[in-house]
This record gives sequence, C-alpha cells and structure tokens, in this order.
Amino acid sequence: MKKHHLLACLISGGVGLLLPGMAFAQGTGPAPGAAGGGGSTYAPKMVAVPDTRDPVAARPLSDQDRSFIETAAARSAAAISMAQLAMTRSSNPEVRTLAEAQLREHTRMLDELKQLAERKEMTLSSDLTAEQKSSILGMHMLRGDEFDRAYTAAVRENQREAMDRLEEQRDKGSNILVRSYAAKNYMALKRLGEEEKLPKAE
Repeated sequence: MKKHHLLACLISGGVGLLLPGMAFAQGTGPAPGAAGGGGSTYAPKMVAVPDTRDPVAARPLSDQDRSFIETAAARSAAAISMAQLAMTRSSNPEVRTLAEAQLREHTRMLDELKQLAERKEMTLSSDLTAEQKSSILGMHMLRGDEFDRAYTAAVRENQREAMDRLEEQRDKGSNILVRSYAAKNYMALKRLGEEEKLPKAE
C-alpha cells in the first residue's frame, strides 16, 4: 500500500519516472480525484529522451575518424563529378556503364557519410581538393578516346585509394559507426569489381 501511495503521489505531482531511453511526463488531463476531473483516467504522457549511457552515441570522433570522413566525402564528390561528365562526354558503352556504376555507388556512399556526420554533430564539407578540381578541369578539355583513357585511369586510381582507406579505417578506426561504414563500403566496392570490369587502358 505504501509503495502504491508513493507512486500515485509522484505521478500526480508531475515527477517524471526515467527509464532507459524514455521518460514519463505529466499528462494534460487532470489526475485521479482532482477537482473537475469527473473521475477521468489519468494517462502519463511518454516522451523519448536520449539515452546518454549509449557509448556509441556519447563517444566523440577521433582526429583519424574526422579525417577519414572528410577525405572520403571529397573522394566520393569527385567520383560523382567525373561520372556525370563521363556520361555526357563518352560514347563508349563500357565507359558509360562504368560511369553509371560510379555515380550510383558514390552517391549512396556520400549520402551515408552525411548521415553519419550529422549523427556525430560534425560539419561536413564535400568540397573537392585542389588536385581533384585540377583533374576534373583537365578532363573537361578532352574528347573521344583520349577522354575515355583519362577517365578510366582516374577511376582506377580512385578505386585503389578508396579501398586502401576503407580497409585501414575498418581495421584501425576508433568509432564503431565509422568502422562499420568503412567495412560495409569496402565490401561494396569489392563486390562492384571495378578493377576487373574497367575497360583496358591502351
């Protein structure tokens, strides 16, 4: 009886009862027995609150994690720009198919990075590096087979660098969310089999 009486007092007094991941707040209706309540049933209102005990949500990103996210975002942004250019510039079916795969995969990867950065309250810029901008600008000047060779070579290099960084982050990253992203997308690029499907450079 004493326990039930204490619980009723806490609820009617508007004191929240905290449970992992949620809280009970005072409802909008009157408490049982309150004046003008008309005997209506009091239903506490449930409000979701962050569970600060979650080590994944609470742990900050290391400098290595942040560097990886920024570099990966710029690399995917560059791959997207080059793929869009290749789809309008190349008449080679193999190169266009390659560009479509690049566009699809790196758009997905960049979207996932943005979601990850937002979850970790990190401001993410997908600005290209000076080297990436120069490479894309150079391809804008090319046509025909010369463009196809340059684009194919760029994809080969981007693929190699992406796989190396993803593997390194998967094995040595500090944050479990970043490591999971790296592991997932390392396998995604591996399955894509870009190196085997790339048109042979002449």
